[in-house]
Amino acid sequence: MRLRGLFLRLLVFMVAAFGVMAVATSLLSGRELHNSMVREYEGRAVALARSIADGNAEILLSQNAGAIQAAIDLHQEMGDLSYILVVDARGDVVAHTFIPSVPEAVMAIVREAPGKAHFGAGHETRTLILPPDMEVIHVAQPILGGKGGCVHIGLDKEPIRKAISQAILRQQMLTLGVFLAFVVLAVFFIRGITGPLRELAAYAQRVAGHDFSATCEVRTKDEIGSLAEAMRSMAGQISGHVTQLEQSVSAATSGLQDALGSLSAIVGNIADGLLVVDEAGLIVRHNPALLRMFGLEGMFGVDGQGLTGRVCAEVFGAEAGEVVTRSREDTLRTQVVLHEVLATRSDGTRFPAEITVSRVALSGGAVQVCILRDISVAKKAEQEREQSRALLERMVAERTRDLSRTNTQLKIEVAERKVVGDALRRAEAKFRGIFENAVEGIFQMSPEGRYLSANPAMAHIFGYSSPDELIAVLSDLSPYVEDSRRELFLATMEEIGQVRDFESQVRQRDGLVIWISENARRVVDAAGQTLCYEGFVSDITLRKKAEDRLMHQAFHDSLTGLPNRLLFMDHLRMAMERARRRPDFRFAVLYMDLDRFKVINDSLGHDIGDQLLRHVSRALLNCARSTDTVARFGGDEFAILLEDITAPRDTILFSRRILEDIAKPLDLDGREVMTSGSLGIVLRTERYERPEALLRDADTAMYHAKAMGKSRFKVFNKKMHTKALETMETEAALRRALDMTQELDELTLLYQPILDIRQGCLAGFEVLLRWRREGGREMLPGEFIPLAEETGIIYPLDYWVFAQACCAIRNFEQALDARPPFSHAGFATNINISAKHFRSPMLLGHLEQTLRTCGVDPRGIALEITESVLLDNMGSATEVAASIREMGLGLCIDDFGTGYSSLSYIRRFSVDAIKIDRDFVAGLGRAEAEGGSEAIVKTLVTLGAGLHLKVVGEGVETLEQLAYLSGLGCQYAQGYLFAPAISEAEALKLINEGAAEAWPGFPELPEA
Repeated sequence: MRLRGLFLRLLVFMVAAFGVMAVATSLLSGRELHNSMVREYEGRAVALARSIADGNAEILLSQNAGAIQAAIDLHQEMGDLSYILVVDARGDVVAHTFIPSVPEAVMAIVREAPGKAHFGAGHETRTLILPPDMEVIHVAQPILGGKGGCVHIGLDKEPIRKAISQAILRQQMLTLGVFLAFVVLAVFFIRGITGPLRELAAYAQRVAGHDFSATCEVRTKDEIGSLAEAMRSMAGQISGHVTQLEQSVSAATSGLQDALGSLSAIVGNIADGLLVVDEAGLIVRHNPALLRMFGLEGMFGVDGQGLTGRVCAEVFGAEAGEVVTRSREDTLRTQVVLHEVLATRSDGTRFPAEITVSRVALSGGAVQVCILRDISVAKKAEQEREQSRALLERMVAERTRDLSRTNTQLKIEVAERKVVGDALRRAEAKFRGIFENAVEGIFQMSPEGRYLSANPAMAHIFGYSSPDELIAVLSDLSPYVEDSRRELFLATMEEIGQVRDFESQVRQRDGLVIWISENARRVVDAAGQTLCYEGFVSDITLRKKAEDRLMHQAFHDSLTGLPNRLLFMDHLRMAMERARRRPDFRFAVLYMDLDRFKVINDSLGHDIGDQLLRHVSRALLNCARSTDTVARFGGDEFAILLEDITAPRDTILFSRRILEDIAKPLDLDGREVMTSGSLGIVLRTERYERPEALLRDADTAMYHAKAMGKSRFKVFNKKMHTKALETMETEAALRRALDMTQELDELTLLYQPILDIRQGCLAGFEVLLRWRREGGREMLPGEFIPLAEETGIIYPLDYWVFAQACCAIRNFEQALDARPPFSHAGFATNINISAKHFRSPMLLGHLEQTLRTCGVDPRGIALEITESVLLDNMGSATEVAASIREMGLGLCIDDFGTGYSSLSYIRRFSVDAIKIDRDFVAGLGRAEAEGGSEAIVKTLVTLGAGLHLKVVGEGVETLEQLAYLSGLGCQYAQGYLFAPAISEAEALKLINEGAAEAWPGFPELPEA
């Protein structure tokens, strides 16, 4: 029993000691193995990142997202590679392998280190936790030291944990086996057999899981060792087969992608429309040419994706849809069916189209492949040919009738033997007269090309003095007629026996090239052999020259000879197509407008203006290359298309050279003329689909350049387009608000009280316009009045304001007259008139009509204008001001003292009142105010008193300002100290409550 207890104690001690040793050994070895594998994985990750960054540097620097995505996808096949992400130098993601988006933890690292300054010249390694609970080793490798961006990769740490677990398990098993070997030799022997078998099983499982990096350490010299050696050999063979299979699949996939890409490029660039329809009549596929043909660009999403799945007849018209449906049965009998139909575009216009339908069997079922071609031009040409043929047939018929009558006469005369001789002579004389005097050339020619007979007109056409000279010299036509046209002439004659309106270029005797039109027939003998060719020849050189002139005039500017808008747009369209085919092809569009051209044209005359335009055209041509296009759009607008440029700097240098050349002084008819230009430039042209949009943005950039001053250029950016859209939206909203004032109620008038500070009572109002846009945003006049003046909306807007204000003033007068002994005499309401409207010839008539319609006393109205209105055109302004005074209306100068103030125009225009600008009033009574405000206000008040003018202080907000104005003798004031701008109802309430007699709560002024 004691031995048994000692054995048990020793056994327990051995088990405890072995357990402690096993745990300590496992922890130490596991930690060492973990550190070793982490270093190995980090080294592998760094090497892989550096390989991607250096091996694909050219692709990464090109910023081509598609090529970069394809390059990083090749590395995604690695089992423990979690992701690859490429960013540019600015920190923007170019490509990645995440599905569907980049996790926030990775994006945080990208945002921390966007540039090369963060990395220096090396890499950065860290550990990340990605959802759901995935731990990865993240390596950031800069491209070219950060100049080209950065490559981020992540390796999953799960294989490290698995390897450590397996190693610890093996160590524990081995330790347990050693311990049991001391206990029972049989157990040691059994575990010596099962241990290698277990390792072989684990090795087989890893090989089955495509882990060909696993190793089998069983190398005993028995059956198990032989089995292990056989398994290692088998794993090596399987690894080679799998690698070869993956390479084959990759090569096949790449070839298939290239084939699909080529096919898509061909389908997308053919000129004819392509339409694929399934058995149910639904659209399966189409190309861009089909969208352009039917005017469907942009109507069904990007690239017309919304067309897929739609019924053909609903999109392309009932007739075209019926043809496609009917052809389904026809193609079962024949391979190809051809139809001509009248198709319908999206705007309702109809055009002739040729539809070729063929049936193609696919794996998913048969489809109808339709090729649609617009044959409008061909149909028109066919109609013109038919008309020409009909005209020629009538001419030939008329000549044939003449010959027929002559022949009949000859037969009659032959029958009459007594007069045979005379009849023959008369017929010969008549035919000879026709032959000799015909305007058209008449000929007979042998099949070999030798003239048998010809009339004088024929000889004259070829530059010979007589038909005999023509027949003697012109034995071979090859030096005079193009070989291809001659061969076509002979082939047509032999095939159908005649030619109609056969046009060709021939060379006269002196070498001059002319155009002729031939109508001829083949004369055969009884056996059908060709005897000769005979017919008529007309000289159509003048007609051809006229056609060429008309064609040139249709596509060129008559003044400068430059291409016009049509030809420029055609060249621009071709440049855009070339850029789509060639990614390395770059071009730029410049839009130029001459500065002060209207002044030069109006002051010096149109002849000088035309000479200036021709000079500018020559300057542009001298600066441009032969491959560039310089066009004039009319007036003083020019456009330049720079093709095949290497860098944006080329366009900038070209623009500066143009502006420098145009700005040079020019002598025209003894006058020195100077002008300049404003240039708008579009450099990034690859995002445009339509040439009209590209030209529109160049025009927008030109207007921004003109706004910067003379002789400037501006490169277009998206902000310009956004600002233009906002301006257009504001203009449209203002027009809608003005046209629908009653329905929308967005435009309102407010009335700010003007007080007589001597009497302490209400003396009038100033009418203020407010616009509350849809959505509740209120816009002040300073935000939309300049736009209204620029677009012409200011005229109806001023009309509406004046009419509404007059109706309110009539109500004010009635309320004042209802409170005797007071009346509306001396009570004045100021209405602002814009500078542009003041110069309008329609202003006076509208004012007079509105006063008459509303029945308001004009003496109670004063028009507020700025000083610039009177100074811009003093002559016409004097007449308008005098007419306004004759109507009984008053004149008030707003913001007096801020412009070019002059006593002379105050006296000339009979001004009634002046208003001191609020900026001057704001400086009164403040120690920190700018020096001079008090002196200016004092001067203006003294000036008004000396000229017997009403002086109104604007923007009074404090008692100190009011006291200072009162102390200077200023009689009138307005501002928030008294009241803000109020509605018409509130203004009437003030009048009815006696504000015109005594302003409620008028502040007591401090004693001076």
